[in-house]
Amino acid sequence: MNIRRARQSDALALAPLILASGPETLAAILDINTDLTALKFLSKSLTEPEGQYGYLNHWVAVVNQEPLACVTAWHNQLSAAFHQATLSSLLAFYGTPHVHNILRNSLITQDCIPKPIANEWCVGHLSVTPKHQGQGYGKALLDFVAQQAVNAKKPFLSLDVAVNNTQALAFYERQGFAKSTESGVTQRMLDLGIGEHWHLLKELKVS
Repeated sequence: MNIRRARQSDALALAPLILASGPETLAAILDINTDLTALKFLSKSLTEPEGQYGYLNHWVAVVNQEPLACVTAWHNQLSAAFHQATLSSLLAFYGTPHVHNILRNSLITQDCIPKPIANEWCVGHLSVTPKHQGQGYGKALLDFVAQQAVNAKKPFLSLDVAVNNTQALAFYERQGFAKSTESGVTQRMLDLGIGEHWHLLKELKVS
């Protein structure tokens, strides 16, 4: 197994992996109709390098050049160029009429996915293909981003998980994460079809 930054050629393999990392939340934000779906958007946006859904913002675990797992990580100091690239990818796929609703839905998800704070290195889109789960790929990617956090002097890894995703919660508990807060469920979340989430933290040794 090798861990490397994702490439443009990984887009078609990477898109379903990312969607599987949080299907309810991503569908709530990005599904518009049968032509404008989260999966189709991800497949397109991951051919571009920059932004939240760009390939350079993701790392993959590969065997024989095949991506079997992925992860992304971010912090509280994202650049204006990062946000502009994300907006540009949304506009290019959905067009202006739909992007307003997508941005509104994205803001609603902050009811259950808080913005990162200064001491956190946030983990997202962690996903392993079903037939390769339980073989150490997820742990390897978490260890990889933990080292990124240590290098950046961030003492905590953080992530958010839907409470109904019991398999993921058990996995993160085994990796040393513990519940920090729970979101509850707001009416806005109910309207989008999003359930309760837990915010998990793992303390790291930062010198």
